[in-house]
Amino acid sequence: MHDFISEGDSPSFLYLLNFNGLRSAENPTYGGWGGRFTPNATGWIDTTDVNPDTGAADRAYPQTRWVADLQNDFAARAQWGVTPRYRDANHNPTASVREGLNLRAKAAQAVTLHGRGWDPDGNQLTYRWWEYTYAGTVAMTSTTTPTTSFRIPTDAKPGDTIHLILEVTDNGTPPLKHYQRVILTVK
Repeated sequence: MHDFISEGDSPSFLYLLNFNGLRSAENPTYGGWGGRFTPNATGWIDTTDVNPDTGAADRAYPQTRWVADLQNDFAARAQWGVTPRYRDANHNPTASVREGLNLRAKAAQAVTLHGRGWDPDGNQLTYRWWEYTYAGTVAMTSTTTPTTSFRIPTDAKPGDTIHLILEVTDNGTPPLKHYQRVILTVK
């Protein structure tokens, strides 16, 4: 009677969502709402990231870090279905980065990124820049403004990548986010 019922398929589905700006559908190693995956001999396996709250490696963290954001997104979408007027529901903001999303820079080069957000409901926006640290480490001048600057590490090697996330959040109910992942490749 219960053949073919399975649990745990959310990561498989969430990984395919490409509307949020995290770009995880481009490459499973990038990480996004469905987690982060690495290749092995038989296919792909979920991977472990360090949870900044505990400082420990956590196999669940690549997906659980997004739970509040995706739950708010799904709650808003459910509200859209029962709210007759567009203006009476909250909608996702959008984020963009003037310089683009695939950049190249030399070791020790200074880089400035100009982010921008827009909200279709006119809500107030907050900005947060953060680094997906499995890919590289930089010290940003600001993490809470639309613009940030940093220097590529002097020991960076050609082909190294740095993944920075611009996260734009509105103050609607529920609060909604949009991201932009900037991938810097050292040349």
